Parts: sequence; structure tokens; C-alpha cells
Amino acid sequence: MRDAAPALRVLKKRSAFLAVAAHRKRWVTTAFVVQAAPQVSGGDGEPEGESVPVIGLGLTTSKKMVGKKAVDRNRARRRLRALAREYLPLWAQTGHDYVLIARKDALTLDYERLKRDLRWALGKMGLGRD
Repeated sequence: MRDAAPALRVLKKRSAFLAVAAHRKRWVTTAFVVQAAPQVSGGDGEPEGESVPVIGLGLTTSKKMVGKKAVDRNRARRRLRALAREYLPLWAQTGHDYVLIARKDALTLDYERLKRDLRWALGKMGLGRD
């Protein structure tokens, strides 16, 4: 029997995003940049009750990286959010926070390529799991 699927915890505070960036572990793909850092215990928003494995997720879509149109930034954010919610629990190591920073190609690349890029980036950073 396989362990329970890890829960996703959304990073909301700027300090959490800065902590992940300060760890300086990142990988750049065509459509996004993946940043990762180990979680600090007692983080904000952790699930209560049983000790459920947790993965932190933050998304960033900026005018500089994606474009000036809010429609484009929102679309990139929706695509990366769907990708992360579906595949981070399967492929990423628990006990880490991940920030996905959208790039312009996040709007146009097909979903299969986004999946491949995410799995590849996690493997290259040494944070993938089988």
C-alpha cells in the first residue's frame, strides 16, 4: 500500500517566497522557473491533526516575465496551478516549498510539455521522487 498523498500548502506571505528564493536552489525551463527550499517547521497554514506530508506551493506571474495583459498573466497562473496541483504530490519530495515563476511560454506550450518540464526540473534539482 502506498503512503497517503501529500497535502499542498499555498504560500501566501512575501516572507515565504523570499525564503525560498534565498535558498538559491532553482532550475529554469522554457515555460517556468522552479525554486525550492526545505520547509521551516511551524510554517503558516500547515494542516492540523495527523502528521500529513506537506508540500508548499507558491506561484508568481509578473508583467516582466509573462506580459502586460492581466488576461495572459491569469491564464499562465491557472495553467501552472493546475500542473502543480496534479503533479507535485506525485513527483516532488515532501517537506519542501516550491515556487513556480511563469515565463512567456507558459501561455503557449502544450500541457504535456509543461508536465515533462516539471518532472525534468525536479529531477535535475535532486528533488524528484519515483
